[in-house]
Amino acid sequence: MTLVVLTREAGLNGELRSHVPPDMTVREVPMTTTTMTARDEVRRSIAASTWAGDYQTIVLSSARATPYVDVALDYAISSPVIGAVGVVTKKTLEGLGYVVALAPEVPNARALGAMVTKGPVLFVGAKDPRPELEESVRARDFEFFAATCYETTPLNLSPAGKATLKEADVVVIGAPSAWHVAKPFVSASTWVVVPGETTADEIRHEHERVRVAWGNDLRLFLETQHS
Repeated sequence: MTLVVLTREAGLNGELRSHVPPDMTVREVPMTTTTMTARDEVRRSIAASTWAGDYQTIVLSSARATPYVDVALDYAISSPVIGAVGVVTKKTLEGLGYVVALAPEVPNARALGAMVTKGPVLFVGAKDPRPELEESVRARDFEFFAATCYETTPLNLSPAGKATLKEADVVVIGAPSAWHVAKPFVSASTWVVVPGETTADEIRHEHERVRVAWGNDLRLFLETQHS
């Protein structure tokens, strides 16, 4: 029977699990834990930035940042442009009632940055984010400020968790931070499924079998993997 391993944090795998065919075995092995930043701390950070009150574009690269969009809006112009990397982030924002004007067809940070036409740009997301988004925005001569709203830290996997990864036919990875924890234990024959091209690009440097497939696309891919 095909073994599918879900690696998001405990309690966050429900939607992914719903897309796994019922005749497959599903196990959850979280790779990371996330500490959210206090809203007042995020507010103080943005308020102290050079362009507070003048941000014309707000961008997010993770659904984890969506609870802070209202804070970001307080320091932007009226009706700023909102951009998102990845289908999960875009879907979450739209579910909260926001209009996402920037969402690249190939979901990666550099592609999103290349779509920006108004600055300065306020990024709301992880501590120590990858550089592609900022590099792409600055290459277009727009100012950029990153506001940290969460920090992801790796978990020490149990022997059982490591063994489960080694046995997996498919491992679902939501972000590069999760891959950094999982990669020593993922077999070369295992398919690694990710939500977007930013994560896929990083993993492809170290693992050959990578597929971008999320939501219903995940189900369709898994249906081809019956063992």
